[in-house]
Amino acid sequence: MPGFLPRGWALPNAGKAVGYVIQPGRHAELLIGVRLKKAGVAGYHSITLDYIAGGTRYRATYNDPMRTCSPLKTYANNCNTPPAD
Repeated sequence: MPGFLPRGWALPNAGKAVGYVIQPGRHAELLIGVRLKKAGVAGYHSITLDYIAGGTRYRATYNDPMRTCSPLKTYANNCNTPPAD
């Protein structure tokens, strides 16, 4: 996603969350990039992650709200994240 990361940063496996394998004993982080295509406000209250471990399917929901607002000059002091459920 152009413009998402600061110049010079790189993410291994960027854009490849589906099918990504994490070896036992290792950890991973999921970085979610959001870009608005027009002025306004967008976000979510929670995110659900489906995954398989040891052949068993799991679903975990994280109540970690996010909101993004654009343009900055309009929402500089008025883009509060909604409260967690």
